[in-house]
Amino acid sequence: MAPDSDELKSLADTALAYGGQPAYERAKAAGKTRLTYAQWVEVRTPGFKRQFGDWEAIRHAAVLHGKAVATLRLEDAPKGGYADVEKWAAAIFAKQGGKAVSPEIGEVILDKRAAKNSLAHSGTRGPNAAKKTAFAAVKDVIEHGALVHRHPGKGEDSYYIAAPVVISGHDNIVTVLVHRDVNTHRMYLHSVILKRFLLEKAVSSADAEASKRSGGANSSPRGIRSVLHHILTINPATLSRPIDPGTGEPVL
Repeated sequence: MAPDSDELKSLADTALAYGGQPAYERAKAAGKTRLTYAQWVEVRTPGFKRQFGDWEAIRHAAVLHGKAVATLRLEDAPKGGYADVEKWAAAIFAKQGGKAVSPEIGEVILDKRAAKNSLAHSGTRGPNAAKKTAFAAVKDVIEHGALVHRHPGKGEDSYYIAAPVVISGHDNIVTVLVHRDVNTHRMYLHSVILKRFLLEKAVSSADAEASKRSGGANSSPRGIRSVLHHILTINPATLSRPIDPGTGEPVL
C-alpha cells in the first residue's frame, strides 16, 4: 500500500530533521547503518517508533549510562566572573584546535563567541561552578556523546548532544546545543544536570509539564530534561523489532 499524504509528510520532515542523504551517506561510510536510505528515514519517523518502540532512545541510553567522556574537578575552573570564565573557556577551545567533529553533524566551531553565548544563558545568578568546569568537556561531549534531539528551524537548525561527565566525583549529564545556519555549525550553549535528578520522575514530570505549558517544544531547556529522562529510564523490553547489534538500528 502506498503511503498517504500524512505519511509522506512525516517521511519528508524526518529526512529534513536528520540531514537527508548526506547524513545517511556519512552513517553508511562509518558503518553505523546497514539500511537503505528509504529504510533509514522510515525507522526514524515518530510513527515507526510509536508502533515498534523508541529504538533510538535505547541506543542513546547506552551512551548516557556508559563510561564518562571526561572526568573533571570543580577547582580547575576559575573562581571569577563572566570575563574570567569566558577567557579560560576560549583558551581551552583554542588549545583544542577551535573545533570538535561530531560523527553525525560534522565540524562544530568552538571559540570565544561560543563561550560568551553559553555564559549569557546562565540565568540571573550567573554560571554555577559545574557549568564553568564543564567547558573543558564540551569537545568530548560533541565527539563522543549521543545526539538526543534535533529541531529544524527557519534558517537555523538546533542539535542537542549529551554525554556523561564526572565532576568532582558526581555523575552528570552535560548537554551541548549546536546551532547550524547555512554556513557553519557552532556551539551555542551547554548545560549540566546531575544524573540522579534526571532519573527522578517527579522532577522530570514537572519539567515535562512546564514544557507542555510553553507550547510542548522539546527544544526548550525543560523539554530537553524531559527527553533525557525518557532516554535514561526507557525499558528495552518495549521494542517489538529485533535490533542489529552492529548498528543499534531495527532489522527490517
